[in-house]
Order: sequence, then structure tokens, then C-alpha cells
Amino acid sequence: MYAVASDVESKLSPDILMRLTDDDGTGEINWDIVTKMIQEASAEVDAFLAMRYTLPLSPAPPILSKLTLDITLYNLFSRRGIDESSADGVIVTRYNNAVRMLEKIAAGSMEIIPPTNDTGGEAPSSSHSMSYQTAPRIFSREQMKGY
Repeated sequence: MYAVASDVESKLSPDILMRLTDDDGTGEINWDIVTKMIQEASAEVDAFLAMRYTLPLSPAPPILSKLTLDITLYNLFSRRGIDESSADGVIVTRYNNAVRMLEKIAAGSMEIIPPTNDTGGEAPSSSHSMSYQTAPRIFSREQMKGY
């Protein structure tokens, strides 16, 4: 799994989490439902990743946690229905964005970068290079003095 219950808890207030998971009317958060929604979201992420990568990915790139969390929140809200015209509409947008990103990863037009232990500020290395060419200079610095 790419996310855990505490990740969900950090994104939703206890009242909302209880409203989304309390099927029995106990007034308590049902953590079994939260865990099940995380498992379903992780399986959805894996379905996309399996098209391109050997699973499980270890260690998992951090972006997978975010994508899994966005899908988990959508799954939780979907249990009760989502009013896209309300503030809950952002949940649908984040879900759609997560799926689009996973589609790009599966198609190979986007790469997931594995986490590193590097704490330096260096840019990641790339196998791609860039070069550019300009026209010859028309005016020298000397000719431009005074302008």
C-alpha cells in the first residue's frame, strides 16, 4: 500500500471521516472501511503501474502516496455521494487528475522517480541533453558603448 490510515486522517477532519465511514451509526470512525478504501486505491494505482513496471515498487516513489490518497478520498466520498457543485467537487477533480497522471505513467509519457537518500540540492541527472545555437553577433560591446 502506498498510503496509510494516518495519511487519510491528516487530510480529513474527524467529523467528516466519521460521516463517511460510520455505517452502523456508532458515532465512531470505522478504520476498517478506511483501510479497505486505501487497499482499493492502491490496487487501482498498481493496475496502471503494472503496465510499465515490475511490482511491487520498493521503495515506493513519494508521488504514489499522493495519487493513492487522492483516489482513497474519492472512494470514501463516493460511498455517500459527491455533490460536484459543493466544496466536495475538488475531490472529483483530484481523482480525475490522479487517474490522468497514472495513464501518462502507464503510457510512458511521464516517469516516476524513485526516492533517493540524497539530501543535496542537486538536480536529478538525465540521459537527455540540450544544446542551442545562435546567430553570429552583429554588434560588439565596443560598438554598443554609449547606447
